[in-house]
Amino acid sequence: MERDGHEALEAANGVEGLLLVKAQPVDLVVTDLIMPEMEGIEMLGGGRTLSKPFELKEFLSLVDEVLQRTP
Repeated sequence: MERDGHEALEAANGVEGLLLVKAQPVDLVVTDLIMPEMEGIEMLGGGRTLSKPFELKEFLSLVDEVLQRTP
């Protein structure tokens, strides 16, 4: 993400991620659906999904689309 010009924060699990987002609002959350402490879907309440495995190019394209950036 950082190599593509994005600032990235990291959390070990859904609970930590939720606390991080509450402390510092972000434009986009990328999470696994299955995680310890709190499931990703539980944390977000829904959203776009990408099935694993995926290509980095596909992931970055989706990030740009969601953020409405021009690749």
